[in-house]
Amino acid sequence: MVRRIHHDAHFQVSADELQRYPRTSDPLAPSDTVAVFLETPKDIREGDWVAVAGDTRRVETTAPHSAGGTVLTLEGYGKWVFAAPRVVYRRREDEVPESTQRHLEWKAEQIVAQYRSGFSLARLSEIYEVPVAHLKLRLPEWLSTYGAPE
Repeated sequence: MVRRIHHDAHFQVSADELQRYPRTSDPLAPSDTVAVFLETPKDIREGDWVAVAGDTRRVETTAPHSAGGTVLTLEGYGKWVFAAPRVVYRRREDEVPESTQRHLEWKAEQIVAQYRSGFSLARLSEIYEVPVAHLKLRLPEWLSTYGAPE
């Protein structure tokens, strides 16, 4: 069981339930994320979300800290030491809806042209509203289909 405390409200849910239903178990969970219980602070990643001071903050940078903790720089908050096991939220990187996948296939040639012209994967991810991991997975096939770089 994982104990969560927000706004003086105590409740317990299983780690498995947090994985499947993050919004029902934690009202601060950002949309399109899954809850992940981290046993050790070193497992935190840039881009994860952490509930701090009554709000959920995105991790901008991480750095080692004494006694096995990790210093996080949180968006809109500053530095914060992550020193104990806790739940964090991560974007769903492998779940792209089928309709979005079809749209990307339809736009693949355009995506390849933009990539060749200098658009980063991060920028293309923002434009097409899909995770960078999905684009990394699909791009090699699209590049081979629409020819090698000029």
